[in-house]
Amino acid sequence: MKISKPHSFSADDAAARLRALTSYWDSRYGTKTTWTGYAARIVGKVKGIKFDGKFNVAESTLNADVKVGFLAERMGGKGYVEHKLEQYLDPNSPIESLKSS
Repeated sequence: MKISKPHSFSADDAAARLRALTSYWDSRYGTKTTWTGYAARIVGKVKGIKFDGKFNVAESTLNADVKVGFLAERMGGKGYVEHKLEQYLDPNSPIESLKSS
């Protein structure tokens, strides 16, 4: 599934927010994230579902290409990822509160 989310942050700030999200997934679900500049690759299981995603942060957009099983996608996998991205890219949510959640 491909997801594109606009944001109003600099690429550095958007990447910091995505790092907070991938850190959450890594600590909560045991996924493994590797970063190269503004690009991240995350693999593992989220909520028991195999997850293989690539994220790329640009100045005004965050793009994701996430592979999950067909059943997971049909059962709301895309909605979950979109919801988490919206939460972490919300300018009304201070990054400090996102890092502590």
